Amino acid sequence: MRQRGARFYSAPRRLTSPNIIARLYKESAAILQDRSWRKKVDAIEFEAVVMDSVQFGALIHRKLEKWGKVVKATGAKAGCC
Repeated sequence: MRQRGARFYSAPRRLTSPNIIARLYKESAAILQDRSWRKKVDAIEFEAVVMDSVQFGALIHRKLEKWGKVVKATGAKAGCC
């Protein structure tokens, strides 16, 4: 069974140097190519994907659009119980 879920890191776009964002992307992509790391991830059936800032922004936009409709339709509210 493959693990589902999202784990990500982000940085404020207007406050973070494009050089830092590019470096984070480059290093993350390199980790995903490391065979020993990949074997460990595959062993626990976790799928790891790296996205650049444009791809990640598009993903967040799609998720907000999709789940925003659900929240509005159901009247769901943030908070406990």
